[in-house]
Amino acid sequence: MIPALLLCAVCATADPMVDAPGNERAFAGRLRATLDARIGGASAADPDGTSVDVLDRRLEGTVAWAPSSTVLLSLGVPVLDRTIVANEKDVERASLGDVEARVQMEAWAERYASVRRRLVLFVGTKVPTAPLETDASGALLPSVLQPGCSSIVPVLGVAYAASRAPWSWMASGTLLLPFVVRDRAPHPGDSLRASLVGQWQPLRWLGARGGVQGRLDGGGPLADGGPDP
Repeated sequence: MIPALLLCAVCATADPMVDAPGNERAFAGRLRATLDARIGGASAADPDGTSVDVLDRRLEGTVAWAPSSTVLLSLGVPVLDRTIVANEKDVERASLGDVEARVQMEAWAERYASVRRRLVLFVGTKVPTAPLETDASGALLPSVLQPGCSSIVPVLGVAYAASRAPWSWMASGTLLLPFVVRDRAPHPGDSLRASLVGQWQPLRWLGARGGVQGRLDGGGPLADGGPDP
């Protein structure tokens, strides 16, 4: 279980922290189940200027299976319990987040040199299993505070990794391209995300990892179809 403080803007179902996409190695027949718990808060203004605060408690179960040494399939299902505060009124909401499925493929690898390197491609999609949420007065939350995208979101990405014991490094980039499927709802725009991670592992059972992440988000439409500022 990995505790973390984060509330994601696009799709609001959170990002991995310094766990770069594509860093997991596939081993034929490998089956993994994980449970990730997070808590975080965020604030945003709705279209009329009212400030809205959300405290998000999130639990995500993920199952991953590798049919071969170069392919890894995964499915993540998030569940959210949230406290929404607007105009000094609060309300509790519990719901699913957006379910995400991914396929990770090792496109190239150099395993026998002094510095091992590999290139990983991954594709996937988020599906709009999260409901639209409102505050205590019935007003829709801004898109950045919704528990999901109200969209089908293709995910495309690439990661490059290099390692020479006891060090390893990974750089990755991910593009999310939402396609609106729910009318009269706020929607996020496209999102480009990047990460750079380094790891030092002096012992087989002990390692330390650190990294940086960045993201560039486009503006999406409001519930009435106007641009989200």
